[in-house]
Amino acid sequence: QELPELPASRRERFVREYGITPKDSEVFTVKKELGDYFEKTITELAEWLVASNAIESKSKLIKLSANYLITELQKLLSESNGKISNLLITPEDFAELIILIHQGQISSSAAQAILAEMFATGEDPHQILLDKNLGQVSDVEEIKKSAEEVIAANPKPVEDYKKGKIESIKFLVGQLMKATKGKANPQVGEEILKELLH
Repeated sequence: QELPELPASRRERFVREYGITPKDSEVFTVKKELGDYFEKTITELAEWLVASNAIESKSKLIKLSANYLITELQKLLSESNGKISNLLITPEDFAELIILIHQGQISSSAAQAILAEMFATGEDPHQILLDKNLGQVSDVEEIKKSAEEVIAANPKPVEDYKKGKIESIKFLVGQLMKATKGKANPQVGEEILKELLH
């Protein structure tokens, strides 16, 4: 009981317990502090899952956490020569960021901006979201207004789409994202564009 966990059993436990890939498990085993931070984040997420009765989202949240820790957070750490032990972001706040992403309240580019700010200041993700107005817009009326402007400004792709060039919709979604400064929920935006074009 007193012995520290051996790397091999830790690797195996992470895969078994969290359902992450062996590759991710390897990173969390080699970088022990990062792995410990991951486990603390999962504990925070577990509390939220129970409180909000969303247990079925557990594996998605775990994968999202592993992904953001291994890619985004490690990038910030290596760029600043930082150590996880000096990290200003609490596991609780990191879990909160993961929940915001999972709920579609922020886009992936907004998530990166918020994480960078959290990394620099240790501030709470909700606060940064409000201060910097980075929330994702899912309000149909608001997106519809921008979609109508995009359609009016791009007659050629609109014509192409109506003639059956389905991929033109991707261009129009791109224009819509540009018009809303990346705030429109892209799935909602695509649905609205399709409705307006039919």
